[in-house]
Amino acid sequence: TEFPITEDTPQRPTNPYGMAKLQAEQAIIAHLNARKRKSRPFSAALLRYFNVIGADPAGRIGPHLKHEANSRFPRIVDAAYDVAQGLRSELKVMGNTFPT
Repeated sequence: TEFPITEDTPQRPTNPYGMAKLQAEQAIIAHLNARKRKSRPFSAALLRYFNVIGADPAGRIGPHLKHEANSRFPRIVDAAYDVAQGLRSELKVMGNTFPT
């Protein structure tokens, strides 16, 4: 897998959870397309985040992922807590389509 993962990265689920996430995204897209065909457009945001909470950063339980992605792209929950506590000024989300 290459990092960072972008909106254009191919979706290849490797487990039932990943397959369920992909199927949910496909269902939402199908709904949006159906509404558009009926001239009743609807909006949705599809968030492709992964490892929201993640394993113990010290590796005491769960996988200890030691690679470049962890240092450049921290767990989203840790970044959110840092913003809430004033340790970070903002929570940046990858991508450049919308201001984040």
